[in-house]
Amino acid sequence: MSRQIKIGNLTLGGGAPVRVQSMTNTDTMDTRATVEQTLRMVEAGCELVRITAPDVKAAENLGRIKEELLKRGCEVPLVADIHFNPKAAEVAATLVEKVRVNPGNYTDRNTGKLEFTDQEYNDELKRIGERMASLIDICKRHHTAMRIGTNHGSLSERIMSRYVRQHARGYGAVGHRVRRSLPPAGLPRPRLLHEGLEREGDGGQYQAFRQ
Repeated sequence: MSRQIKIGNLTLGGGAPVRVQSMTNTDTMDTRATVEQTLRMVEAGCELVRITAPDVKAAENLGRIKEELLKRGCEVPLVADIHFNPKAAEVAATLVEKVRVNPGNYTDRNTGKLEFTDQEYNDELKRIGERMASLIDICKRHHTAMRIGTNHGSLSERIMSRYVRQHARGYGAVGHRVRRSLPPAGLPRPRLLHEGLEREGDGGQYQAFRQ
């Protein structure tokens, strides 16, 4: 059985019920539109709502969105969706219940570079490790869950040039995510990932999505 984690007051994994999540498609800086859409999602049965935070200003506005939802009596946990912007992730982690990051593109923006020397590759790993460690520390202090997403479409040039597996060791509230578009191909993969993590002593929570 997978490890159970807390996302705000919501439990995930470890025998907890399957949770329903969806994502807003509003401009995160449009507080009113995002709040209204979130309320409609919750009314339709969503238990987690993911909101993109492409930059620091959007991450900061998650706090205002959270405040407005609470004023309306809605305590649904919010998930900040982060790509390419460690600072936005660090800000969001102090404001919402969960942050979603992909180590493959957490600090990397594709530039067309296809080859990396060993030194360049190791320097990038060190830089990413430092930024991820900072985020994990913030999440620990604020009891914010993390979701680690991995999919082919968001891998960086560095990873595409050489496969590497990243770990966020020592922090229990981490969810690993794998996906494929077709359920027959995608459904076995989360369990295979979970079994591999268990063998290596990571534990962790796995999530399966059809997308």
